[in-house]
Amino acid sequence: MKLIKRQLACLLTVCMLLTMLPLQVFAAGEAQDITSVTANAEAGIVSDPGEYSEENVLLDSEYTSVLDDGVVSYPSADNTTVVIAGSDFQNPNGNDAGAQTVTNILTQMQKAGYKSADGFLFCGDYDENTYSNKSETEAGISALKNAVKGKYSTLTDGSIVLVEGNHDAADASGLATSGAHDADKYGVYVINEDDYMWRNDNETTIRNTADALDAYLDAKVAAGYNDPIFVVSHLPLHYSMRTKNDGDGKYANYIFNVLNEAGASGLNIIFLYGHDHSNGWDDYLGGSAVYLAKGDKINIAQASQNNFNVETLNFTYMNAGYTGYYSLVNTGAETTLTMTVFKITGTTVTVERYDANGKHNLKSAGVTNSHKNESGYAPNTTEYESPQTIALGTFTPPPTVINGNVSVTAPGLTGVTADKKPVSFDTSKYSAYASYDITPAGHTAGDKATVTITLDKSDGFDSSRKVTVIDQTGTNPDTAVSIVDGKVTFTTTHFSTY
Repeated sequence: MKLIKRQLACLLTVCMLLTMLPLQVFAAGEAQDITSVTANAEAGIVSDPGEYSEENVLLDSEYTSVLDDGVVSYPSADNTTVVIAGSDFQNPNGNDAGAQTVTNILTQMQKAGYKSADGFLFCGDYDENTYSNKSETEAGISALKNAVKGKYSTLTDGSIVLVEGNHDAADASGLATSGAHDADKYGVYVINEDDYMWRNDNETTIRNTADALDAYLDAKVAAGYNDPIFVVSHLPLHYSMRTKNDGDGKYANYIFNVLNEAGASGLNIIFLYGHDHSNGWDDYLGGSAVYLAKGDKINIAQASQNNFNVETLNFTYMNAGYTGYYSLVNTGAETTLTMTVFKITGTTVTVERYDANGKHNLKSAGVTNSHKNESGYAPNTTEYESPQTIALGTFTPPPTVINGNVSVTAPGLTGVTADKKPVSFDTSKYSAYASYDITPAGHTAGDKATVTITLDKSDGFDSSRKVTVIDQTGTNPDTAVSIVDGKVTFTTTHFSTY
């Protein structure tokens, strides 16, 4: 028997000498049975070697055993994916101290059985002392990545997604671009700080960010996407005294509404954030350990620093885990530095939070932020232990009905009529114009519908220019829509003549 390298995580408990074991050997890909050898590769997690006696033999995760021309393979982790997350790598004592904190937390994850990881998500801020200093941001990124790869060597730059925070230089090497970064068995959508910024001082940009996220999630709904989707942001969505005092999150309603609608449609969304690790901003929700499940309540500002709605979540909402500091807090507030780990199987996501000493509550009890004269809402004193299990819902994409050159996709749709109307138009305002009276059957007003119109060449539309869609009331359901392959696609919640 000889050993060859394999990227397969498994732990073998061996009784007596390996060469003395009766074995059944099969060709590669066939089922195997190994007497007296226990392969523990459940969901990609293996037990800590410390649990086994000195008589046991540990084969490293890089190896599998081979006998002659038959490969003995062990239960694989193909159906399980492990993703680790954190935020705010800003240790006041510098990058080395920050790296040590991350290493200590990851060590506890490995002791708990998470020997390998498939992805790493980080919610921004790699530089403690300055703002938008490229070299400082890159130095923090380098220290963080070295610490993470030092514990999880299987992680590559392609599986590490680093979001831009408000301290970071947007052009720093290593930061993820805004938008989709989907992996094989989970989705990732990045909202960088430039898109949803500190103090929320650009409403138009945040609206555009919400629209882009909406398009991404609409495509997932249309595809019947059942895997978890991590929406990774530096800023949170919830209302706090930071909203009231500084403006952070005052336009969160645009992004929240998109997420909550997509969650109601059946998508499995997990929103991760950082940023709020000082001044007791999040003390009322659990301090440094915040976790809200589907069905929980959350305060969301309504384009205002003073007004918020109490909303019911249709997705999972949590901080990824602060790794630098959590300071200037209130008596009794949770301050522990943590990171989170997600174990994804075909039907569930198991979520756990770890600190430098072991497993930690996902959510701690909230306390009032007296430090910032908090008022208008009570602290959330609910606690969530680790682990929590999220059941992955499955759903069928909404139906699509085609009538001529018009297609409509919407929940409950059973039919559609679409008539092209003759029109005259002001050539001084428009270079081309077309009108369609679209009437669906089975659609409920208020439900989002996606409409695609294949333009007639005779209408004279220039594909290099954008199209504005206007209904008969003068409302624009979509503006600046691109013509793609001769088609215009827009979303609406009601039907009319367009």
